[in-house]
Amino acid sequence: MKKYNRKPKGKVIKLIVNEEEETVIKNKAALLGMDVNDYILDCCIFNWAISDYMNNRYGHSSVEQEEVKS
Repeated sequence: MKKYNRKPKGKVIKLIVNEEEETVIKNKAALLGMDVNDYILDCCIFNWAISDYMNNRYGHSSVEQEEVKS
């Protein structure tokens, strides 16, 4: 999965969930091969990330993106 050009991380946000919600979040992140932090950022802040990720798996994208250069 492409990493998007983000500013360096340094803030912590506390998320209060019940046990079932925690399990769902962890399972969805694992299914996409992400850690929980990236899942929340990509799928909640950038809500198009899941459909774009799935489209990229099959060789096409719904959102034109520039390649991130190291």
